[in-house]
Amino acid sequence: MESWVSRISTVWQSGFTAVIECGRLLTAAKAELEHGQFLEMIEKQLPFKRNTAHRLMTIAADERLSNVSHA
Repeated sequence: MESWVSRISTVWQSGFTAVIECGRLLTAAKAELEHGQFLEMIEKQLPFKRNTAHRLMTIAADERLSNVSHA
């Protein structure tokens, strides 16, 4: 059973961390890119749509959700 707990916990943590980090990167990109480039990047180059990008950024901005002690 310990093997399963370890494997599941590792995947769970990496998924949570990836969501937060992706949201933070999107927020940073939006702040740095020139007007129009951010949406163009999402629509043409990223593997998800604008709504998903917005959700990821919202999650990363929420201190309750992005607090690693809650993971």
